Amino acid sequence: MDEHYQRLNKKLEHVLQKQLKQSTPPRHNDKQQFYTRVKYLTNVRLNKEEMQLLKFGLNYSIERPISSYIANLTAETERAIRLLDVKMQNAYHIMATNKLKQIINSKGQNNVLQKRQLHVMKELNKKLTTENAIIPQADKGKTIVIVNSNEYSEKVHSFLTANNFNILTKDPTKKFHNLIHKTTQESNLIIDKKQIKTLNPKKASPPTLKVQLKLHKTDIPIHPIINYRTAPAYKLARYLTKTLDQYISLNN
Repeated sequence: MDEHYQRLNKKLEHVLQKQLKQSTPPRHNDKQQFYTRVKYLTNVRLNKEEMQLLKFGLNYSIERPISSYIANLTAETERAIRLLDVKMQNAYHIMATNKLKQIINSKGQNNVLQKRQLHVMKELNKKLTTENAIIPQADKGKTIVIVNSNEYSEKVHSFLTANNFNILTKDPTKKFHNLIHKTTQESNLIIDKKQIKTLNPKKASPPTLKVQLKLHKTDIPIHPIINYRTAPAYKLARYLTKTLDQYISLNN
């Protein structure tokens, strides 16, 4: 119980520190960058604020308003305190209350910045929609690319055509999923019955294609990245790879 509270207390400390530091956006040292942060492949031009926001990177997350998570945080805190010994609860209530008050009182420092960044993001999305542009990522240097969506689609289509990909008339995922399920059920001599359940995903879907642009190459071809995590055989493949590695040594 005490460990559960300690984890929650660290979470409160982390949120508080994040609130205090968020008033100053993350800084990037341009002198140490080897790649252009934003690359234009279209006529769309961004203003200073839009550029500054994009320089934070595609993984940058604008801080959510405290009102969107304070209720949940309070409920989790109360739940954790109730797991403690009755004699200890009052003291921890006081500590948690002070922490929550600090978090709530710190919102004024970030409120202006949050609203401005949300406004800039909204205007940027409007501009991209109007100009029919999108923002993918380059395959090196985490460079952000602004490219026309039609040109982007053509690059993907050209790659698929050049590598002899064919369009299927029907999605075979469900059939493949059922086949894997049937096969694993019949393999109880080599796979534990309890393990079989974890190897069959409840909801399987085809792998998804993510594309990055190779800015350092002529004609800027694509770098395809396939996400197999939702595929029917993903968990089974991981299990078999781990099992075979125990008995077979393969050189890369």
